[in-house]
Amino acid sequence: MGFRMSGQGLYKPPKHRDLAAVVTFESVSGARKAASKLKKMFRSALRQGRLKRALTIKKATQYAANRALATARNHPSLKPKTRARLRKIAKIYDSAEEWMKKQYEKAKENKASKKRRKAKRKRRRKR
Repeated sequence: MGFRMSGQGLYKPPKHRDLAAVVTFESVSGARKAASKLKKMFRSALRQGRLKRALTIKKATQYAANRALATARNHPSLKPKTRARLRKIAKIYDSAEEWMKKQYEKAKENKASKKRRKAKRKRRRKR
């Protein structure tokens, strides 16, 4: 058996309201500000060692890019100018997510190497 889809696709109520409040599709400049704020939240989460929270922010950013692109592609009554704006917004969120992805991988790697060093020290003490 598998899981059932809710049938709402990309447009379901937000799980993380604080992130949903930041994300905007109104304008390109608004999207830039939102992406910048998401990056700031992401850096803060990494600094505090909250990798799960950082991953949630990264996923929310990618989700925003996907929503903007899906709306631009699939909405039948949008003007070409609006479609172009949504594509730019998707690109902004996508580039922010790419940056977050690299930073997340580095942080994850650092955490794993710290764990290995700690385990190694522990083994040395037992001898």
